[in-house]
Amino acid sequence: TFANSFPDVPTYGPFESCVKHAAQPLSFVSEAKLADIAMCGVPCNHVSRLNFHRDESGSVARLLVQCLDLLRLCKHKIFVVETLPESLRADCGRLYHDFCNKSAELGYVVCPMQLSPLDHGGVQYRRRLYIGCVRLDVANQHGPLSGPLALGSGSRPQMLPLSGPCV
Repeated sequence: TFANSFPDVPTYGPFESCVKHAAQPLSFVSEAKLADIAMCGVPCNHVSRLNFHRDESGSVARLLVQCLDLLRLCKHKIFVVETLPESLRADCGRLYHDFCNKSAELGYVVCPMQLSPLDHGGVQYRRRLYIGCVRLDVANQHGPLSGPLALGSGSRPQMLPLSGPCV
C-alpha cells in the first residue's frame, strides 16, 4: 500500500531483510543511522481485541520487541513505536515487559503515551500507544519524553504504567 501511494519514496522490504542487510552500503540501516529520531509502526492485528484469531505471542506480535534491533544498530537518540494500547496487556503483559527489558539492555528509557486524534484536532476516535525510547544519555540531559498538549485542555497525554494487568 505504501509503495503504491508513495512511489518516489524508497522502500527496503520487510524488517527482517533490513536488519539482515544492515552492513551493505545504501541499505535502510545505513540511511537510518543518520537520523537522531526514528519512528516505526508494527503490525497490530495480532494484539487487537477485534481479531478473534489473534496470536499475542506469535512472531507478528513479537515484532514489537524485534524492532528494537534497529536501536542496537543505529543508536538513535529517540525511537518511537506506534501500536495499539492493547500491546501493554498482550500475552499477559509479557510482550510489553520484554520490550521494556530489551530497551533497558540497549541503554534506553521507555516513555509510553496513549494518544487519541480527537484530543489533537482529528476527526476519528482511534486511540494509539506511542512508546518512546530515549537513549539514557539524552534522558539524563533533557528529561523524559513528553507528548503534545491536547487541544484546549492544557494537559499532556496520559502517561502509562510500565506494565499492564493480564486481561
